[in-house]
Amino acid sequence: MDSKALRVVAIADKIVSKIIFLFFVALFIASSYAVYDSIRVHDDAHSADDVANSLGGYTPHDRISHLRAMNPEVIGWIALDDTKIDHPILQTGNNSYYLTHDYKKDYSLGGSIFIDYRNSMSDDYFVYYGHNIDNGSMLGRINEYSDKDFFDNHLAGTLYYEDGSEHSFTVIAFAYKNEQDNTVYDVSNLATGHNNRNAH
Repeated sequence: MDSKALRVVAIADKIVSKIIFLFFVALFIASSYAVYDSIRVHDDAHSADDVANSLGGYTPHDRISHLRAMNPEVIGWIALDDTKIDHPILQTGNNSYYLTHDYKKDYSLGGSIFIDYRNSMSDDYFVYYGHNIDNGSMLGRINEYSDKDFFDNHLAGTLYYEDGSEHSFTVIAFAYKNEQDNTVYDVSNLATGHNNRNAH
């Protein structure tokens, strides 16, 4: 092989080496960001869980009043007995804002639990949203309802609203639904005429 061919091979080898190096640098950066993002989501979710602990001396209605002084879009509180589901409920003019904001309106990847913007307090049926965090925070314990023993022993809960009302509810079913199934989110098509508030 002549010297010109050797130079071409050497240059090609350097280019390939640099491409491989850049690929692994990019892979490292992407992996590091994924780990960082996951840690942030978990930290944000734990912060959302901590609000119940920080207001432990308050009644649920006092908690709502206290939080509404910071954010009037806090409209209630949900507590599911013997679970970590013990959170303020929010509502705003869309179904995206509180996916990434906490009850103080601070940016949070853990988001909040909130009611569909199309619901009003006079409705018989409410659609609630919240992240299913895999460390058990926020609505992360929902998946445990697929276990019969857990389901049978965690049926009772209470919804408290800013108007001073409260409603006991019983979990009656658990099912996985495709998130693209828009009928799940259609509050206008749901049966009315009787009080479904106890079965959200």
